Amino acid sequence: MECSLPGEKLPAGPPWVVKSRTGHGGTEVFLTYSERGVAELCGTVDDPLVQSTADLGRDMRVYVLDGKVLAAVMR
Repeated sequence: MECSLPGEKLPAGPPWVVKSRTGHGGTEVFLTYSERGVAELCGTVDDPLVQSTADLGRDMRVYVLDGKVLAAVMR
């Protein structure tokens, strides 16, 4: 999965996930299929991060603290 910050080249897509780097509990996480959608969401999400989607077929929750992955759970 690739990531980028606003102003950088977009990762592989569409679709893209735009989310807050400071969010928690799945809040401020959005899926968009257009570059315009990415731009609009980056203007509304606090401290945004743009990611390509992971096609795992299931949902995964990842717990990160100080930039280190503590745990990951398939849901």
